[in-house]
This record gives sequence, structure tokens and C-alpha cells, in this order.
Amino acid sequence: MKEFFLFRGRLRRRAFWGRVLGVYSLAFGWYAVVCQLAVRQALPEAGAVLLISAAIVLATVIVVIQSIKRLHDLNLSGWWGLLLLMPWIGYGLGIGMQLVEGSSGPNRFGPDPKGRTAYVQRSSAQKSSSAE
Repeated sequence: MKEFFLFRGRLRRRAFWGRVLGVYSLAFGWYAVVCQLAVRQALPEAGAVLLISAAIVLATVIVVIQSIKRLHDLNLSGWWGLLLLMPWIGYGLGIGMQLVEGSSGPNRFGPDPKGRTAYVQRSSAQKSSSAE
């Protein structure tokens, strides 16, 4: 649970989608419960608005943190996430973030979540010496 609030580390596409859909599902469920309580007058309207607002803020913070971890898997700084706020550019980055596979092997943000090792290109001198 603690790693939902930490900016460190990397996050695979599948884990990103699982977490984001889980957070949105919980937020939607919370919204439905609070609305039902407000409709049945078991909860004052001001209290319902406060509880729903708090859930929206919490869900947004968690999704932003998960997006930054996804950017880390692409070997990009979390500051690139600011581009998500720009129309058209943000759409392209948001889609690309989901379609592009993370960098192989460890990068500056941590080990590969898939456990792959980095691809090392051999030089032509190494290739010729191994062929002999």
C-alpha cells in the first residue's frame, strides 16, 4: 500500500493499468455510496460534497504518482508528466506512455520490473574475436 504513494521506482504497463483502474473503481464506488447516503438524508449535503471532493483529490494524487512511475519505466523524468496538462501534446504522451514498452534492464530509476537485463550491443571487434 505504501508504494502507491512513493514516487520512486518503475511501473510496467499492466501494473499501471491495474492500479489506475482499481483506483478509479474504488473512487466510483465511494461516490455511489456517498450519493446514496445523501439521497436517503443519512448524510448532510455538505458532508457528501466534502467526502466526494476528498476522494477525487486522493484518486488524482494516486493516479499522478502511478503515471510518474510509468514515465520512469520509459526512462523519462516525472517532470515530463507536466506535458500531460497541455492539449494535444498531452494526448500523444498519454497514449504513447501506454503503448511503448519500458526500457530493458535497469535504468536511473531502478531495476527492470520484468527482470530483464540490459541489451548490450557488441562492437565489431568483439564479434570478430568470438567468431574465431
